[in-house]
Amino acid sequence: MADTKAIANRIKSIRDTRKITNAMYLISSTKLKKARKSLDDTTPFFHRLREEIGVIVDHEMVTESRYLMTPGELSREGRWGILVITADKGLAGAYNQNVIKRTLSLLEEYPDHELYVVGEYGKHFFSSHHQEFDTDFRFADIEPSLYEARMIAGYIMDRYDRGILSGVHIVYTDFKNALASQAVDMRLLPFEKSHFEGIAERTDALEFEYLPSPQAVMERCIPVYSIGIIYSVLVSSFCCEQNDRMMAMDSADQNADSLLEELTVQYNHLRQNGITQEITEISASVKASHRK
Repeated sequence: MADTKAIANRIKSIRDTRKITNAMYLISSTKLKKARKSLDDTTPFFHRLREEIGVIVDHEMVTESRYLMTPGELSREGRWGILVITADKGLAGAYNQNVIKRTLSLLEEYPDHELYVVGEYGKHFFSSHHQEFDTDFRFADIEPSLYEARMIAGYIMDRYDRGILSGVHIVYTDFKNALASQAVDMRLLPFEKSHFEGIAERTDALEFEYLPSPQAVMERCIPVYSIGIIYSVLVSSFCCEQNDRMMAMDSADQNADSLLEELTVQYNHLRQNGITQEITEISASVKASHRK
């Protein structure tokens, strides 16, 4: 009977663990829906801002800007900032590992860099591998908000405006849909002019007066637009994290169900054997008493 007791304890332990994984699945599902709704609510504003910058670019109202370059002007020289979006914890499949792998590849391409890490997982990884990162950049992987995006953008834009950084890359996980996501890197600064060209729907730009100047308006809009980009990559990464955690927890639930089924069969088999053994012993005792 000791074996049945051990199996019963294991069944109880698996059921308790399954309750936790199922709760984590539901929590991640709720967070995913909330984050996607927040992104959908703010996307129109930043899309409209991009169109307005596109109007200025299309009509060549600005000839030079530290925020805009053509592909031929881009260079890897100078110090580059690399913003990495990871999670605070694991249990999300290969989500963190894929981002780390893409970051390590990018660090080799830009040996002169400053590394900015969002999420405790990434900080722990780079610290344990003796990779320097900006310790003053203290942002946790909480549910994304425009406030957090504004703080991150302000920190990075300040260093870019002061000439400390020649450009900025972001490594994050692009959320395409529930079945497809990929760790990618995207250059945040400087923007290519083609990023804004041909997207403006308004054609009456020459009828408007930009005060104090088109240059000033554009250079005020681009930092705000950068906040939108950072917010979108934070939300995209957060959605991927929650989706991967949902898939991991769903897989854990399925494995638990399969294991519970096997253990239940084993438990019933051993219990039946024990009952049969007891009946056999009772029968043998009765026969022995009748012989006497």
